[in-house]
Parts: sequence; structure tokens; C-alpha cells
Amino acid sequence: VVGLLVRPENAWRKVDKGPPAEDSAGGKAFREFWGDKSELRRFKDGSITETVVWTQGDSGPSRFAISGTVAEFSLKRHLPSTLLRAAPCGTGLTPLLQGKVDGAYGPAAEIPAGGRDAFQALEGLTKFLVDLDADTLPLRVMSLQPTTTALRGLGAAPLCPHSLAFRDPSLPRAGKNRKGADGKKVGTRVCLCLPAIDAIVNLQDSGKWPEDIEAMRQLSAAVYLRMADAFNGSKGSGAKAIAGKDHLQVLTHGFAFRLRIWNDREVRLLRALGRQPEATIIERNAFHKAQHAASVVATAQRFPALGETVRLAKRWAGSQRLSSALSDEALELLVAHCFLSPLPSAPPGTPLAGLARFLSLLTTLDPAGLGGGLVIDISPDGEPMSDALYRECQDLAESARATNKAALTLATPTDKAGTRWTSDAPSRVALRR
Repeated sequence: VVGLLVRPENAWRKVDKGPPAEDSAGGKAFREFWGDKSELRRFKDGSITETVVWTQGDSGPSRFAISGTVAEFSLKRHLPSTLLRAAPCGTGLTPLLQGKVDGAYGPAAEIPAGGRDAFQALEGLTKFLVDLDADTLPLRVMSLQPTTTALRGLGAAPLCPHSLAFRDPSLPRAGKNRKGADGKKVGTRVCLCLPAIDAIVNLQDSGKWPEDIEAMRQLSAAVYLRMADAFNGSKGSGAKAIAGKDHLQVLTHGFAFRLRIWNDREVRLLRALGRQPEATIIERNAFHKAQHAASVVATAQRFPALGETVRLAKRWAGSQRLSSALSDEALELLVAHCFLSPLPSAPPGTPLAGLARFLSLLTTLDPAGLGGGLVIDISPDGEPMSDALYRECQDLAESARATNKAALTLATPTDKAGTRWTSDAPSRVALRR
């Protein structure tokens, strides 16, 4: 078994550049090592260099197979007499991440990697709502913020356009049919349930909101009706909308979005009325989820393997029947901790290494001892925590565990006690498991 220590900034490149054409000695050595794989190429900047192209470098999980392919090619080329067979390990997880595992309802459809189609659909909704004039919507829409990381390709399963979630579902949107073993055409699988992608709507600040909580909610419902009328009345929107009392459901480009207006005045009014639990739930499901998603996505951009590791961790939790014990947000923070605080090792360079590090971390979480809490230095701007803030998080999290507010605490700069995503679950029994 040959182990590889990879540098994530270089290991996933589809094209490796060698010496320039003027360097005859360097070019000769490069060609001797790579053989027929090497070729001269001209690039857009005018440079001509020796180049090696790895065809497995498509965007998505398959890019992590490049390092194994490079090692396999090198070993077979330079050890041909002694090497009978070489194959990279750990590639069996790639079809799982790509969503190409066939099921009982037939073969899976081709799914764009990373949820790009869903993100583009949300951008289209944002542009449409932001461009609405004052006659259509009294308060201007400033932005839409997703409250889930699945939109950035960090969900347990890749987001796939549904053939019925279009403005005109009668159009043939399904993928191409394929032939089965008997030669007959087999239609691609269509999921039976279409999950909604949650996002919050940030409206323009206004002092005209009523001070009565029920009146404020009725006014928000009226805004949802105006938005639905705008979507349904415009042929260019490409969306069908249904207004509810507390949300707006939009079907567009194969995806279902559930939009909710975020108004911090509502939370303040609920707390003034003594309805603290209701205010906490609303604030957590809207503001804090959007803030958390932004932090995780920003961290995933720093570490190339983090996104796929998060997806593997969610799949693992589901296979162990632990999805109800560990929320998506808690799993994302645990995986992020493996990358942000990897010492004494380096941050994981592949999803498989990240999953192994995540499972190893779970074995250290002892609810009866000091291992039931972590301080995770994660923020959207990437600024490190100060020593004073770190100690404050440690003290508040230890106090929360001592008073049985949570068996597991995941403290962050925005959640110093670390109970926001773990106050309801996991229990001490589940954590010991």
C-alpha cells in the first residue's frame, strides 16, 4: 500500500504545466518521466510548455481521483516489470457523492455537480424580486439568503432538478432514456418527494411596521401575496408561486424554494411579550441558519476537501440512524473543526481522509468528561478568535454542559455557549453511542 500526502492547492489540477519549450533539458526530462502523456501546448497567455492533462478533472467529486490516477500512471510506467496491478483506493465513494447509485425506481438521472443549477435558480429569483418596482411591492427586496449549505453542494444528496417543478410541468424535462440489460428503454428515476430549499428575504428597512405581532404577520402575508402575483403574472419570471400565511413557495427551473421574510422586529416583539421559546426558534431558523451557512461555505472555499467530507459525514450519519441526533449544522461544525484545528496533523487533503478524521473526532466526544465540547474558530470573514474570546467560549460551554443544557457543545464566535444546534439533540445516550 502506497500512501500519498497531497497538497490540496496542487493535487486536483486537471492540467499540469511542465518546462517551457525553450528549456530543452527540462523538457526532455519531463517527457522521459511522463512518456506519451506529455505534449506541447500553447495557452491563452502565449506561453508554450510541456503539459500533462488528466481527463478525470471534471468539476465535482471526481476531481479527487486525480492524485490516485497520477500515482497509478507513474508506478505502471516506471515499474512495469515488477508491478502486476495498481489501483487507487477510496474511489468507491465517488459514485455515492455524484448521486449515480441506481435504486429501486430505476437508474439515477445525471446530476450537475455542486448544486450549480439550484444556485443559479436562486440568483434568478433574487434578480426578479430585487427589480420589482414600488407599485408592485411597497418595500424593496434587498437580497435573498439561503439558510442551507446544500445550495453550495454540501448536502447529503446532490440537488437534482425535478421534472414537475417547472412553471409548465408538461414540458419534457426528464433526462434521456437508457437501455437496460434486456435492450428495452428504461426511464430515469424521478424522486417521489421534492425537498424545499429555504431562504430568507431581506426587505428594505422601514419604520412603518406595526407594533402588534399579529398585525405584523398579516402584513407579511400580504407581501407574500404581492410577490406571488408578480411571479405568476410575469411570463419572464419562469416561476410559479403559491403564497402561504408565513412563507412563499416558488417552483422554478426544477427546484422548490420556500421564502420567508426576516424581520428582527418580530423577534423583539415576541421577547417583549414573554414568548422567548418562539422568538428563539424563529431567530435560529432564519437569521442564525443563514449566518451559519455563510460561515461554512466560506470555510469550504479555503479547504477543497471540506465540502465532500461534509456530504460523506451526513451520509454516514443517515446510515447509522443518527440524523435525528446530529443536525446538519452540528455535523458541519464537527467536520469544519477537523480542518480548522487539525494539529498535530495537517488539514485533510481528500474527502476520505476527512471522513476518517471526522470519525476519529467522534470517538473523543465523551459527555461524561471534558470531551463533550469543542470551540470551533469559524466565521464568514475568516478572522481568528482572540485568546480572551476563546477562553470565554470554553467557560460558557462548560457551564452549559454542567447545567445539562446540552450534552454536546459546539462553541463558535457567534454562539459562545455552543448550544444553538445541540440543545435538543444529541442526548447523552446518543453521544455515548
